[in-house]
Amino acid sequence: MLAQCHDCHRPYNDPGFQDLVIPNDIWRQISPTKDEGGLLCPSCLCARLETAGIRCEGAFMTGPIETVSRPLMSALRQIENLRGE
Repeated sequence: MLAQCHDCHRPYNDPGFQDLVIPNDIWRQISPTKDEGGLLCPSCLCARLETAGIRCEGAFMTGPIETVSRPLMSALRQIENLRGE
């Protein structure tokens, strides 16, 4: 059986299913198995965090997006805006 998101059933090999990693203690709070197990796509992981009222650090470990801090991304966007990009 192909691995898939517990909530929406998106296949793990789908291009939109990147590995979004969060701290283990937070993962255990929202995990579908209530322990270290389970599999959630980024959208469903974020939905569970939102429902639980949790904000935390996270990083995309696969895919085309390089994770940066919010302050750095805000600074980069401000520079783009100043340049008119």
